[in-house]
Amino acid sequence: MTKQQLNRIDFTEVGKKFGFKKSAVLREIETAKWEPVKGNKPFMQACAIQEAINQLRIPKVSMVAVHSGIGSYGLYGIRAHYKQGQVDIFIGDDGTSIAPVCMVRYFDK
Repeated sequence: MTKQQLNRIDFTEVGKKFGFKKSAVLREIETAKWEPVKGNKPFMQACAIQEAINQLRIPKVSMVAVHSGIGSYGLYGIRAHYKQGQVDIFIGDDGTSIAPVCMVRYFDK
């Protein structure tokens, strides 16, 4: 596997409307504990992650991160692989709906 470098972080307007602040999201991203997709996960969080993968048509998912969240919101990471490199997509969960919060792009050097 080649080394990858962080290229950029894009925050969504929807994430802002959800109430996610960049500084809080960046702290969560830094402490993300990634684990394989397969295996036991909390049921509701796993359902939210699967729905995001389906709705956003995220390809080649290799890892997920289930965070305790920010305030009353859940924050989940989905690691996908594209031809150009790896992308970590973070989604917010308010208990009734999910929304993309930000995307962290890494590209091959």
